[in-house]
Amino acid sequence: MNIYAISDLHLSGEPAKKPMDIFGEHWTAHKEKVKENWLATVKEEDTVIICGDISWAMQLREVEEDLMWIAQLPGRKILMRGNHDYWWTSLKKMQDNFGKHFEFLQNNCIMVGDTAICGTRGWLLPSSENFTEDDNKIYQREGIRLEMSLQAFRSHRANSFHGLNGKIRSKGLRLRTHPRRKSLICFRRRTQRSAIQTCFLRYPRLQII
Repeated sequence: MNIYAISDLHLSGEPAKKPMDIFGEHWTAHKEKVKENWLATVKEEDTVIICGDISWAMQLREVEEDLMWIAQLPGRKILMRGNHDYWWTSLKKMQDNFGKHFEFLQNNCIMVGDTAICGTRGWLLPSSENFTEDDNKIYQREGIRLEMSLQAFRSHRANSFHGLNGKIRSKGLRLRTHPRRKSLICFRRRTQRSAIQTCFLRYPRLQII
């Protein structure tokens, strides 16, 4: 299983209502190129993170054609918002309409195997030229959303720890943290004289896209 990431699909229906080749020859037939390379690269068991600027649609009802074009491609698909995704709305509305085909990353964390996918919409940095007060409001808001996404991962990790701890205790064992390694050590009760059992739990690595 592989994890891929792509952004800036800039779809606009078929035929395209906003052809992207106005931005240069390298955009010519870009939709066909995306599909060709996607089919050649992505398997059904793989995951693709689509990191924003997915469609030029302005409303949720207008984005269906573009999203269903993506849905027919192989792989599990995680969507993030870009600065041009004006159709993006509440998580519930998007899940109700397209949750069968997509997962939406917003204020949450999505697990792909042992990898945590966290993130939020990118924006201009305060050090950017012509950074305005309006930019600062968006920048601060996205910072809060990123922290919420990371906190969701921390909660998932804590729940995994408590779940494992409960299973180990039910078997009459004790759980301790190794002082010098990011691992957990499981000891038999002192009343049992058999050798120490050690089991290491590798927490999911955090990848920020």
